[in-house]
Amino acid sequence: MADSSTRTDYNRQVMPPSAVFLLAVIAIAALLLIATRIRADLVALLMLVTLARAGLVTPAEAFAGFSSPAVLTIIAIYIVSEAMQQTGLTLMLGQWLLRFSGGGEKRAVLFTTLAAALLSLFMNNLAAGGVLLPAVVSLSRQTRTAPSRLLMPLAFGTILGGMATLLTTANIIVSGTLREAGLEPFNLLSFLPIGIPIIAAGTAYLTLMGRRMLPERYPAGQSARAVRLRAELAMMYGIEHTLCEVRVQPGSALAGMSLRQGKWNREDLIILEIEPGNLSQQ
Repeated sequence: MADSSTRTDYNRQVMPPSAVFLLAVIAIAALLLIATRIRADLVALLMLVTLARAGLVTPAEAFAGFSSPAVLTIIAIYIVSEAMQQTGLTLMLGQWLLRFSGGGEKRAVLFTTLAAALLSLFMNNLAAGGVLLPAVVSLSRQTRTAPSRLLMPLAFGTILGGMATLLTTANIIVSGTLREAGLEPFNLLSFLPIGIPIIAAGTAYLTLMGRRMLPERYPAGQSARAVRLRAELAMMYGIEHTLCEVRVQPGSALAGMSLRQGKWNREDLIILEIEPGNLSQQ
């Protein structure tokens, strides 16, 4: 009986109810993140409120992260990324990518990696990849290359560029930890002496040797022959230079206007399709 009681007390000490509750909250949060039904930021806020209401953390501890320099820096990075998109700077970079990276797969891989690394020096890696994604997909059509053979260099390029400055989430968190410990934190260019050689070496490897190991995959329902045929037809009829897609943003002056109100009814313009949105065909 004494051994049984001791074992029970030991189990309670090892895994108290609060720890079980915390593991349950973490498991539920992981499932919500995997299911992607709820935005990641809302899942994080729900965890914060749940742990605070359960008494596992104090209100001051629950909201302490909003005063952390690391959190504010990450928020600032996303603001800068959105500003780069709204001002057209990222669009100019995408156009530069399409203009100079034509003429073969090797050149496309080289410029895709360099453009991704350059943009991720000043933006979050995910934002940089999302900005260049449409240009890279269009480049794969122009060069008749499988999208996967350019999307992989795009992903690796953002990782390489993100290591060269402080504006990567991991670097920001480490710098904030050093500051809280009373040590000298990293500055914006602390990683540059190591990051630039890594970018050069990674780009050279992807362009020369790593390119041979890139997978050749096409979207569902497409094949290499169908993609080549589509590229040949687009080149024959000049579709790439005469056909374009226009997206009306919610905050645009054209949002909610009809074709007549937006002055889209022109003799030199043929509208083939309008996707569901705020713009009607009246």
